[in-house]
Amino acid sequence: MGLACGEHGIKKFVKTKFPDALRDFASIADAVKATGHRPEQAVVLLDGNVMVNQVPVAVVDFEGYVRVFSGFISQGLAAADNVFVVWDEPKHVPRAKLDEQRRRDLARAKTVVTVSNDLQKDFAPVDDDYGMDTIKKCNPHDLLANRKARPRFYDALCKRAMAELMSKRGNEGKTLTYDGIDQRGGSRPTAEERTTGMYSSCDKIETFMTRGEDSTPIGEGDLKLTDIEAEIQFYRNEGKLFKGVEIIFVCTIDTDSIAIELMHQSSKNEAAAASEEAGYETGKPIKSVLCFRETTGKRKGSDTLPQTLYACLDMDILHAKLMESLFGNDSVRPKNHLHRGAMALLSAGWCLCGCDFCQLKGMRSDAVWAAMEQVAKEEPRFLRKMSHVWELTRRSTDADVAEARTDLCDAIDRLVQVAVSKLAETPRMARATASAKLADRNDSAKAAWVVLYWGGLERKDLDDWGFGAP
Repeated sequence: MGLACGEHGIKKFVKTKFPDALRDFASIADAVKATGHRPEQAVVLLDGNVMVNQVPVAVVDFEGYVRVFSGFISQGLAAADNVFVVWDEPKHVPRAKLDEQRRRDLARAKTVVTVSNDLQKDFAPVDDDYGMDTIKKCNPHDLLANRKARPRFYDALCKRAMAELMSKRGNEGKTLTYDGIDQRGGSRPTAEERTTGMYSSCDKIETFMTRGEDSTPIGEGDLKLTDIEAEIQFYRNEGKLFKGVEIIFVCTIDTDSIAIELMHQSSKNEAAAASEEAGYETGKPIKSVLCFRETTGKRKGSDTLPQTLYACLDMDILHAKLMESLFGNDSVRPKNHLHRGAMALLSAGWCLCGCDFCQLKGMRSDAVWAAMEQVAKEEPRFLRKMSHVWELTRRSTDADVAEARTDLCDAIDRLVQVAVSKLAETPRMARATASAKLADRNDSAKAAWVVLYWGGLERKDLDDWGFGAP
């Protein structure tokens, strides 16, 4: 789902408001060339869940799925020497996301003919109890309709694609790494628990990039994309891996990544500025480009066939344009120090326009932006209240968490209040305004939880953040 789409969605707003940060390319390889980089200087990050969902319904067997899936990865390998494919890990997905998935599954179930599990198993498994023989004989789309059956299929798909792609002529010296896959593929004994982690064609990458037991597991692919970016930057600076990498292309269709990547860009900018002030040399920041795979629709009466394009957003340019619009061209350090808080508050506002975790009916991206402009210029104290997004940790006391929740909600409440007034000034927005006025503390608490989560801290005490019982 991601952030709200459509005419007043976040992606449309960003592309329309800041066109200088955007360029369309026919392929990722073209995008890499346009930036003046070579494949050995680039890394491509792909969202595995997105790719499997883009396999056409006409593909009705495992071999076809492997062919199409491998084709998606091949586009990444043609552009960069190192490719990562990230996957969700169901056992580590936060409860708030699981609740949303259950709601979607229930809604989908209403449109499906109900049959017994015995009959269902005749044409596709409904759980993890199956092997490669079942994978080879059933329609993958039927199998993937059952959430509990998906992980084993993903493992089998990735293992097969790894073997074929890494033996392919032209891919010598390149690496492919999966994050969130069991290396045993579809042959894992059904009695054994699925064990996920890094699975790479390069032993060194697999060893270095594997997360330690003391690290927080990451369940969602959206957050893995940013985490891998940070790890690549770290090992590049340490001189251990990715020594020549200068640019990373993050490929997805999930609009959550716009906010997540912009928050990450703010953190990178802040860290670089702090190091410069302290006189430390931390290495040149790796450039990030967010790529949305889009298909152009066929126009009525036209013979032109639909095309697949990559809409590429330069995160450095986009972040700079956003902050320039909020604060002007003034580059005084105290004002720059507000950028991270502004980006966190803007992300919270975007959450309320609609995301996987919360939605305030009636709220729109243009109203949130107008409110942000006012708050940034006239009430910067609310931006400072967002500092908890990067200061709160797993070791913070209950008192620290309570203070953080209060400050974050105060800032988000103020943004919503101003946004509602902007909606009221917009023609034909009476109904939307009436809905947005119903916002309460639970709405702001949910948005606060999301920006903390996107910033790398998942709070487990969801009842305290407006979510209530599952």
